[in-house]
Amino acid sequence: MERDLKKAIQEYDKRFNNAAHNEGAFYAMDCYKIKEMSKGNTIDSLLYDAISNALKAGFMIGYRKAQRDARKNK
Repeated sequence: MERDLKKAIQEYDKRFNNAAHNEGAFYAMDCYKIKEMSKGNTIDSLLYDAISNALKAGFMIGYRKAQRDARKNK
């Protein structure tokens, strides 16, 4: 099954872009850190590394938030 990334991004924007809170938010500094952490000999390898790092970081940010929410709801 193929994921619909465009739909996922639209859902993220709908749910979180105008939210009154910043839980699970991404900040400009996050983008800068991803850029600084990413390495590559070519633009393609640099871009791949940056996307991979961003997905890993985003997953872990979401995972930690889910764990906090689960503890709150016990």
